[in-house]
Amino acid sequence: MQARGIACGGSLNEFRDASVVLAEARRVARDGGRSAFMSLISGDKGPRGLEQVLSESSGIRFYSLAQTRRLFETAGWDVVQQAAWGRVLFSEIRPILNKHYINP
Repeated sequence: MQARGIACGGSLNEFRDASVVLAEARRVARDGGRSAFMSLISGDKGPRGLEQVLSESSGIRFYSLAQTRRLFETAGWDVVQQAAWGRVLFSEIRPILNKHYINP
């Protein structure tokens, strides 16, 4: 059975290896389904930068917008749209069709 959609609320920053999690999510996702991920993106230096540094010392990772997009695409996801409010990023993604469908 495949999942019609996957939602992840903020955990992307907490996974030890987000690329492995995203690849597994892609494996179980149904082609044509849509998923949503929320994550925190890296911020500027200053008070927010200090918060980020303190959080990173506990294992939380902050990716840039470009890094987040690459994580999704490398794992087989197409980024439909992304919207950021401050450092909170919402990403709507859908599975890229399996290569054997594209090139038999």
